[in-house]
Amino acid sequence: MSFLNAFQNHRKLFHGRVLEQESLSRHTYYKIGGPAALLLFPNQLADLGVIADSIQESGETPFFFGQGSNLLFSDLGLTGAAIKTSDLNATVTIENENVIRAGAGVSVLTLLRQAAKSGWDGFERFGGIPGNIGGLIAMNGGTHLGDLRGMITDYEVYRFSEKRMIRISEEHLRLSYRENASLQAGDLIWSAGFKLLSGDPVDVKRKIDEITARRKATQPLDFPSCGSVFKNPEGTTLKAWEIVDQCGLRGKRIGGAMIAEKHPNWILNVDRAQATDIKELIALCKTSARERFQIELHEEVRCVSPAGVIESLI
Repeated sequence: MSFLNAFQNHRKLFHGRVLEQESLSRHTYYKIGGPAALLLFPNQLADLGVIADSIQESGETPFFFGQGSNLLFSDLGLTGAAIKTSDLNATVTIENENVIRAGAGVSVLTLLRQAAKSGWDGFERFGGIPGNIGGLIAMNGGTHLGDLRGMITDYEVYRFSEKRMIRISEEHLRLSYRENASLQAGDLIWSAGFKLLSGDPVDVKRKIDEITARRKATQPLDFPSCGSVFKNPEGTTLKAWEIVDQCGLRGKRIGGAMIAEKHPNWILNVDRAQATDIKELIALCKTSARERFQIELHEEVRCVSPAGVIESLI
C-alpha cells in the first residue's frame, strides 16, 4: 500500500489542509517545481499521528519541508506526498528565565521582530535569513556573526517511528557549518529553545537592523532564489562567491536562470527558469571550481528528485 492510499484511510481524522496535484512552485522561494501528488499541511499534533499511522501502514515516508527557502524541486514535481509544516506550531513563548521557546512554524523574521521588541540579545546573527525556525534548526542556519551554536539550548522533534516527541538536549547537539548531524531521518522539528540573553531593546533592534540592512545591500533580492547556493569551502581563504567570480561565471545565464551579477553565490530565477536550468549552472560552477582551483564546491540548496530524494549534483 502506498502512503497516498494509506492516508486516504485516515483522511477524516486529519485537521489540516489537503491539496492534490498542487504545484510546488507556489511553495518555495525559487518559484520552481512541478506538482506533488499530495501536499499536506498539518496544523496540530494529532495530525502528525495521522501521518505516522499512514507511514507505518505504507512503509513510505513523505518529503517534509517548511517555507521552502532552500529547496529546488524537480520540474516533474513529486510522485508521492509532501508535508509542509508552515501551519504547525507557530508560537513564541518565554519558557523560563533562561529559555525562549519558538515553534518550528515561526518565521525567522517574526522571531527577530519579537527579539527587537523584547530586548532579547544575540539574535542579530540570524538577521536576513529567510524561512522558518524548523529550517533554521535543520541546516544550522546563520550569518558571518555565527549560527545556532551558543544560542540554542535544545530542540524538540516528533519521531514518526515512535509516534512521540523527543527532546535533543544541548549536550547531544552535533552542529557544524550549515549541518545538523543530530537530526535523524524521519524526525520533524517541533520547536527549539534559545538562550534568553537580556539586553536593551533599542540596542538589540539597532544590531538586528544593521545586519539585516547589510545583507539586503549585498544580496540580489529582485528575483526568486534560494539565497547562497554553495557553502564556503574548507581549506582555502576563498569564499564560494569569489571562486565562482574568478571562474568568470558572474552573470552567466542558462535558460531562465542566471548567476547573479551582484552576488555570484546566488543563482536567480530571472525568467520562468526550470529546475534543470538551475542544476546546469550549479554543475558548471562545480566543474569550473574543480578544474581551476582543485576545489570541491558543495551545495547549500537541496535539490529534490521526483522520488523525494535529495540529489547531490556532480
